[in-house]
This record gives sequence, structure tokens and C-alpha cells, in this order.
Amino acid sequence: EAKLRRDLVALGLSEARTSSLIARSEVAGTNGAIELRNPLSEDHVALRTTLIPGLLAAVERNIRAGAERIALFEIGNVFAPPTGEQQRKLAIVLCGQAASAKNWRAEKKRTLDFFDLRGALNALGTFEFRRGRQSGFALSAEIFHGRDRIGHGGQLSSASSFGLTTPVLAAEIDLTTIDQATENAERFKGIDRYPAVTRDVAMFVGREVTHGDIVKVIAAANERLLEK
Repeated sequence: EAKLRRDLVALGLSEARTSSLIARSEVAGTNGAIELRNPLSEDHVALRTTLIPGLLAAVERNIRAGAERIALFEIGNVFAPPTGEQQRKLAIVLCGQAASAKNWRAEKKRTLDFFDLRGALNALGTFEFRRGRQSGFALSAEIFHGRDRIGHGGQLSSASSFGLTTPVLAAEIDLTTIDQATENAERFKGIDRYPAVTRDVAMFVGREVTHGDIVKVIAAANERLLEK
């Protein structure tokens, strides 16, 4: 996760930390989020099932503050209903201008799009995107790591609710599946620069024996050992 954070920051994203509790108004759209028996407030009544709503709230606050470019990510736990099993997730949200300044090749600033979202994920690993359907997304894709479906992403259909004319891109993937696949993957190991010696030969020879004669003797001995 430390490497993921460094890579995402290097791509120009900022890390966000949001609450693991959600408001009562969000519970209806979570497909059975586990509610607390004694919530402290109406804004913290249930365990979150996804990281995206918390990041979208951060996007809305940044928009009100006048930000032209928003690129956020969060790594955290979600709680799958009905058991409340903890799942480690990574979520990314992009919105606004691709750069703070105009590109020298274009007169207008380019807005962030689905390919920026896909590029950010592909910079972290090898993922496959397949067209799918997801509630709340105008353009949705399922994300696969090998044969495993690890998440979803795309363009949200709620951009207008933030007062935006530019698209809001979001994606969420399961880190547990990626960790297991990484552990099981075959790793390349380079040849040691100074390999260990498993067999050695020592001999005493007379002064009249040349270096070439010694090389021939050693080569012959190696051939006999290989034959055995």
C-alpha cells in the first residue's frame, strides 16, 4: 500500500481520508449497510460499503472552494453486508482540468476523461476493462485482474448535481484480490553476480606444467563430472 500511495502521488493524485461511517440519507442506496445501534449523529449511522461517496463529498467541497482540477484517491476498509466483513479497497475520483495550464499544442484546456482514469489504474498494474452496467454511472466498465473481477469504474451520472458541466470519473478496486494474485505470481530472480561455489578442485603441479595444461585437465575433469 505504501508503494501504491507513492505511485498515485507521482501521478498527480492527492490522498484523502474519509469517515468509515455514512449518513442515514445514504443508507437506502447501499443495499443493506450495517447500521449502528447507538449512532452519535444522523451523519454517522452505518458502516460504509464503498469509498466512492466519501470521495465525492470531498470533490463537492473542493468545487465550492473553486478548484479547477480534482484528483483524489483513498485506500481504506469497507464493510460488506450482511456480515460486515472488512474488505480493503482503493478508490479514485477525477474531475476538472487535466492540467493547470494550457497545453502548448491546444488553445483550450483539456478536461479529465475516462482514459485518464484508466491510465491511472494501468500505471499501478495490468487491468482489463470490460463494458458493464453499474447504478449511478452513465458510462460504466468492469475491471478485471486476470480472470478475477476486482471492481468497477467509469463516468458518474451525478455530475450535474455538483453544478458541473465536466464529467466526474470514479473507480474502486479490491486490493485483497490483487495482493493474493501478486503472492501467487512467479517472480523473476536475476543471476547472482558472484554465484556460490558448490564444487571446488585443488591440485599441486610442478613448475614445468603450463597454464594451458592445467586448463585442459580441469576441463576434462568437469566433463567427467557432468557425465556422472
